[in-house]
This record gives sequence, C-alpha cells and structure tokens, in this order.
Amino acid sequence: MTNQGSLNKSPIFTKSFTINFFVNFIVYLCMYLLLVVIAGYSKQAFDASDSLAGLVVGLFIVVSLIGRFATGKFVNQIGPKRLLFIGLIALIITQLLYFIDGSLAFLIFVRLINGIATAVVTTATGTIAAYVTLLIEKVKASVYFL
Repeated sequence: MTNQGSLNKSPIFTKSFTINFFVNFIVYLCMYLLLVVIAGYSKQAFDASDSLAGLVVGLFIVVSLIGRFATGKFVNQIGPKRLLFIGLIALIITQLLYFIDGSLAFLIFVRLINGIATAVVTTATGTIAAYVTLLIEKVKASVYFL
C-alpha cells in the first residue's frame, strides 16, 4: 500500500523559490530595520517633534500600501521578473540615498520613494513565488511570504 500524499509531493524550496525567498527576506529585513530606527534618527538628527518623526515613519507605510495597489497593475504588463529587477535597482538607489546628509524634507522624500520601491519589489517577489510554486504547494509556499 502506497501513500498517495507522498507521491504528489514536490519540494517547495526549488532554486527559483529559494532565491526569491532570500531577496524578499533581505528587503523586509531592511524595511523593518529602518522602521525601528528612523523615528529616533529624525528626532536626533533634525530635532523633529514626536509627531513629525511619526510622520516620517508613517508616510513610508502609506506610500508602500498605495504602491502595492499601483504595482499590481503592472505585474502582468511588464512581467514579475523585469518588475523585480526594476524595483531592486530603485530600492538600492533609495537605500543609498539614506547616507546623504540632507534635511528633514529630503529624508521624507527618500522615505516616500523608498516606500514605492519596496512596494514594487515585494509585489514582484510575491508574484514570482506564486508562479514558481506548483499548485498543490501554493498554500505552504505563501506562508513563507507572510
């Protein structure tokens, strides 16, 4: 007697899924590390009030959410891999902009475009994960991207 469940199993962590998973992990790691320190940095470096420091943090979240909705339209037009490449280039550039010593307005601008770039990359990685995973493993694979 054979176990039918084991005959239909395929590995979730294929080469494509694993690379995509690590890209997604690094993007979210950078995002959450910045979320933790950016309010304190804006208060210390620019003598911002608590509400202004909260705005610096919150704008990123709002723009990232709006960016995800806008990016979803382009996934099928451009393709998820090309969109990921474009998003990663934009994300790297915006991450480097944090090293420029500017004003609070410049920091807010960087946070806005960084939120858009993060939205593009995370939408693309989620789509790629759905494309490279077999139908019977999609639920398990989607757990890794939550």
